[in-house]
Amino acid sequence: HPDYDPHGDPIPKPDGRIPRIPTTTLADVKAGETCAVAGVKDTSPAYLQYLKNLRISIGTRIKVVERIEYDRSLVIETRKSIRISVSKQFAESVIVD
Repeated sequence: HPDYDPHGDPIPKPDGRIPRIPTTTLADVKAGETCAVAGVKDTSPAYLQYLKNLRISIGTRIKVVERIEYDRSLVIETRKSIRISVSKQFAESVIVD
């Protein structure tokens, strides 16, 4: 019985309780911190395909390696120490816990 659907939205418990909904986005995470993907704000096919291409899904652990002040993009590290540069727009659409 999962607590969340594939996009991270909460699924009510049999007694009607709703699991806590994380509100922090990847854009809020400081350099050096690690978080886990809890959901996404953007559910467009293009965004979901981009996540799939990056091999990022619910539960993926992400470390913010660097914050680029110029354009507010991030350098993140995912599975197997793979480093990726992502845009501010991308980071604002990933909900983390």
